[in-house]
Amino acid sequence: MIKYIIVAFLIFPVCFAECVHEVTLTGKEIKSLDAGMQIYVEIEKRFVPVTEVKLELNKKYNVHVLPPRERDDYNKKYVQYYDYARLNTFLNSYNETFKQNNYEQITIGKSLQQRDLYAVIPKELKANKKTVVMFCRHHGDEGTANWIVEGFVEKVFADKEWLGNFQLILYPMINPDGAEKRTRYNSNGKDLNRCWGGSATDEIVAIRTHLQHLLQNIDDKNVVTVLDMHGSFVDDFIYRVPRFFVDLDFFEMQGQLINQIAVHDIWQKGNFKLSEGSPGMSRIYLIKTYGFNALTHETIRNIPLNKGRSVTTLKKQGEDVYNAIRELYTRK
Repeated sequence: MIKYIIVAFLIFPVCFAECVHEVTLTGKEIKSLDAGMQIYVEIEKRFVPVTEVKLELNKKYNVHVLPPRERDDYNKKYVQYYDYARLNTFLNSYNETFKQNNYEQITIGKSLQQRDLYAVIPKELKANKKTVVMFCRHHGDEGTANWIVEGFVEKVFADKEWLGNFQLILYPMINPDGAEKRTRYNSNGKDLNRCWGGSATDEIVAIRTHLQHLLQNIDDKNVVTVLDMHGSFVDDFIYRVPRFFVDLDFFEMQGQLINQIAVHDIWQKGNFKLSEGSPGMSRIYLIKTYGFNALTHETIRNIPLNKGRSVTTLKKQGEDVYNAIRELYTRK
């Protein structure tokens, strides 16, 4: 009976889950979970497969439960997986476009397995210019998010007016090692969207340090939004903080962007979930540290090919985000 109670709890989590069912369970409860799921247990700030852990029955553990892994013939079942090679191909194809618009693609560090960590930024940041910050792939196995980013970038750099009104700071793949392994975590077993607080480690050191340096040259009030692009289990939605996490004005500000995206995005449709998250999440860290309008954009990460969705529709969702930002903030 306990197995079914726990599984039901995981299906409707009340904790701060984002793209994962995150719960605290005893060793005995963990042993009763469905072995077909991916079960990771946090040991010394790393998430280790439960098969590699000797559980103490009465001890409580922080546990991540993910759906069964989809690896074999992935691209024959689902919308094409977005890997590190595709990112390099896309960025290289835009090198000249970036230069023509006074942007640059730079390497700001290396992953643990020595893959490049990239940023796309203006060659000269303007302190008083409206700024959009975008992250992608904190979690390596959420590939659909990168197709959305491609669609967003394609629209942005085709619109001189947008570039005249806004500046973009983009970190297009934070966890390239996880992307290659098709796992949530980096190669050190870290969840990189739990590392933005004081204990930032591994790849997040390079990302956070670089962003902090850039923000010294920007008026915080001109950062109109921070979007962290992720992939969920079964739904398209956006994570926002609860009504009084900051104040009512902040809550309404977040709702305005969500609603404007919904004007265009037939998949997201204004769906949102309230979450106070964890201090180690990028959006929570940036809200608490800077007061930024930080949101997590979730799109189904494994999309079956027969569901009317494709790389093209995912890129269209990126266009929808672009349109929403242009419409909402150009007039302010």
